[in-house]
Amino acid sequence: RSCEGQSADVNVLTGPAGTVYYVWQVDRWAQSSTGHGRPNQYQATTYLAPLIFNPDGSIPVQTCTAGWTFA
Repeated sequence: RSCEGQSADVNVLTGPAGTVYYVWQVDRWAQSSTGHGRPNQYQATTYLAPLIFNPDGSIPVQTCTAGWTFA
């Protein structure tokens, strides 16, 4: 699942206590009212969310969330 866009990157951030966070980045495509992409994508946004891992290290299907914070 790509949260209305295309997966673009995973950003690795280190918090003040040394905790490593993986942030999933999606380039969202601007959609017209008919559901098709617009010819000029200047209005497209970026979606960011924590990347979740399974206990075995594999990556499950990600869930698109409205908001999140680092703990």
